[in-house]
This record gives sequence, C-alpha cells and structure tokens, in this order.
Amino acid sequence: MGNLKQRDCRFELIRVIACIFVLGVHTMWVLTPDTGIKGVYIKVADTLFILCNPIFFMLSGKFALRQGEFTDDSQYFRFYLKKFAYLILPMLVYMLFISAYNLKMETGSFSGLLHRATIDFIAGHQASHLCFMYVLVGNVLMSPFTSKIFSSISRCGAVIFISILLLTNCLIAYSPYFFSTSFAAWVNPFVGWSLYFYMGACVDKIFTDKKSVNILKIVGVISFLIIILKKYEFSYLNHIHDYMPSFTLFSLMVYVALTRMQFKFNEKSSWIIRFLGAQSFGIYLIHFPIVFALRDVIVIPSWFPEILFQYVYMIIVFIISLIFSWIIGTFLLKPIQNDIEKLIAKIK
Repeated sequence: MGNLKQRDCRFELIRVIACIFVLGVHTMWVLTPDTGIKGVYIKVADTLFILCNPIFFMLSGKFALRQGEFTDDSQYFRFYLKKFAYLILPMLVYMLFISAYNLKMETGSFSGLLHRATIDFIAGHQASHLCFMYVLVGNVLMSPFTSKIFSSISRCGAVIFISILLLTNCLIAYSPYFFSTSFAAWVNPFVGWSLYFYMGACVDKIFTDKKSVNILKIVGVISFLIIILKKYEFSYLNHIHDYMPSFTLFSLMVYVALTRMQFKFNEKSSWIIRFLGAQSFGIYLIHFPIVFALRDVIVIPSWFPEILFQYVYMIIVFIISLIFSWIIGTFLLKPIQNDIEKLIAKIK
C-alpha cells in the first residue's frame, strides 16, 4: 500500500474512478438486450465503463516512465525489489486465490492446486480479467530502460511516436475487414495495449496548452459518436474497444479531461481517496470471482429497474472486494512488504 500521505489525491481519485468502471464492465450482464432507451444506455455505458483499461494503462505509464535514467546500479536492485513487493507479489497471491476458487467450483476440491495455479499463472489467467496484467507487467518491468526514451523527448517527437503506434493499431484493427488477414506481423514492442502505457508518458508532453486540449475535446467527442454509430450501423466491431483509433482518441480525451479537473479535498476526503486508491489494485484483482459468486445469491426482483440494480450490484461488489483487499493487504502482504522495504534500505 505504501505511505498514504505520499499519494497524489488527484490521480488516486482517477484510479478509483477507473476501478468503479471495471465493476461496471463486469456487471453489464445484469442488463438484458433492448432496442429502446435501455439499448442506448447499454451501448453508451459499455463504451464508458471499458475506459477503465486505457485509464489504468495511461496512469501506469505516466508514473513508471517518469523516473529517467538510473545514475547507479543499486537503483536497479531497489526498483525491482519494489516491483516485486507491490506488483508481482500481490498478483501471485490473488492469482493463487482465484485459481483455488475456480478449482473448487469446477471439481469440488483443492486437489492439484499447485499445478493449476502454475498453469494459470503462466497463461491461464489470460482468459480472465487479468489478461491485461500480462501486458502491463512486462512494460512496467522494462520501464527503467524505456523511460530513457521519454526523459528528453520533445513535443514533436512525442506526437510522431504516438502517431506511428496509433496508425499501426489502426492497421491491425481494420486489416481483417479489408483483406481477411491481419497486419499483426508488422508490429513493434510498443503497439497493441502497450500504446496506452506509453501514451501515458507522452500526454504531458503533447497537451501543454489550452488550444491542444480543446482540439482533443472535439476529436474525442467525434470519436465517441463514431463508436456509438458503429454499434448501430456496422457489423464489423473487432477491436472497437481497444485498437480502433476512435476508441483510443476517446480514451485519451477522457483521461486528459480527468487529469485537468480541479478537485478540492479536505483532510478527511483526502484520506478516503488515498485509502481507496491504495486498495484499487487489490479490488481489481479480486472482484471478478466475487461478481460471479454473487450471481447465484442475488436475484433481480422483477419490479426493480435493471439499470438501477446494476449500480446496487456494483456497490455490493465494491464493498466486498474492498474488505478482501484490505484484509489480504494488511495481514498477508504488508508484513512481507515491510521486510522487503528493510532489505531495500540496506542496499548501497
């Protein structure tokens, strides 16, 4: 969790918003298909909630890629011990819990848990909400080296860099539609979902004045309308919520808007936001099995509006996930992390 006082409330609030969006994505099943007003809500809400993924990636890129060049070799050891303590270790613990839960649900026992957890860690969780972590972790672990690219990159260089990646993602998204084959062979390490990670490092370089932000707002709104129009008029929807430039530009607009919003926090609200922000990673990791465990417990009353019920469901999942995250973080992860911090302090 680290020191709560060191966390910037502005970005912790964005992290919490993205966490809530994650719950929104995974509770869309509550809503039955509809062609009326509810149908419009489903298409709009689905597009808004799925922004959680690019927001998390851009936030991670912003902070991971700002460190610049390491001046001595001991910094590498401290960096990787930190990432093991606060990134890899929580993932291993939560992945183990999720594997145990899935194994129990499928077989009725925990027999063979070690083998199942190993297979899941290697690739099995790619079929779950954790699929993004495989991409994100790789980029974070390489950040001591890739951050050097952005420590001195100019505004023009950042625009060119992102434009190349945006074009490549566009070709990957649309090539199957036009040519029945994918452009994926012509990729580089920065494309795909990684684009959002590196975009997080370029945002502050590119959008430095009001004019550029206003242009982005116009482009973002148009992109959003294109996404909704596609959902109504086009049958080809591959990559509509990841690689298509309409989604990328819309995500970028929302992210920049959130980072530029002015929030006023008092001492109490600051503590709450920092606390929830510190728990957001654990909530993200554990919420998925909780969503499905509750499906057999909570039944939608026939008289209760589905849209309202979705938000009730989200609140319930959020509270339960928060409790699990705090318990696991406080009593299991924190003692190990404290020992690692002591080890880091001894490295010279």
